[in-house]
Amino acid sequence: MSEGSTSVNISRDSVNARGERTRVKIIVTAEKLFAEFGIDGVATRVIALESGQHNKMAVEYHFSDRVGLVRAIFVYREVALSEIRRKLYVEARRMHTLRSVRSLMRILYEPIFIHYRDNDGISYVKLMMHYLSTYRQKGLLHPVEELPFTRIFRIAYGRLRDTAGFVDNRLYLRRMGAVGALFLSAIIQHSARGVGFRDESPDEFFEDTIEMMVGALLAKY
Repeated sequence: MSEGSTSVNISRDSVNARGERTRVKIIVTAEKLFAEFGIDGVATRVIALESGQHNKMAVEYHFSDRVGLVRAIFVYREVALSEIRRKLYVEARRMHTLRSVRSLMRILYEPIFIHYRDNDGISYVKLMMHYLSTYRQKGLLHPVEELPFTRIFRIAYGRLRDTAGFVDNRLYLRRMGAVGALFLSAIIQHSARGVGFRDESPDEFFEDTIEMMVGALLAKY
């Protein structure tokens, strides 16, 4: 390879690195704004300016549109959450608890709680709540439903359905939708530290929430 070719490659790598840093800035900024104002409550040009971009069309340039940006936020967060979920799954398999409703529920939801507890990740939780009430209804799939790196989520989700004894898949989907909303809502309430949460540690809160979620899923029908 010639010296000129090496210079071109270094230049391309530098441009790609800058582009990725810009994408991450926009993603993190959009997550916070969407969490506060809703997915449709913030103009893309405002997101661009708030993330330090001089180009008001930066969101469209990097993500095509608002839907592309929401999807990019999910992928960005779920890369890390999926690795935590994989470790929880491996540990559950080692402990022979993959037939436990409670254990499977933890595999699905504990990564989100850990992100909230350790990274002040309330913005992602609030964004998820907005997504479930709006864009999920419009057909936008979350990465856990389709992308290869989120396969463990789908395995645990299917195991939970079978372990809980749901024959009617529609009922299971409805119950899990309600359980997921319960989980997100509980975290949002906990983050506000209102009455009932002030003297409770995050881990105590999570354990109690999991118990409520298991009870809701298994309630007689």
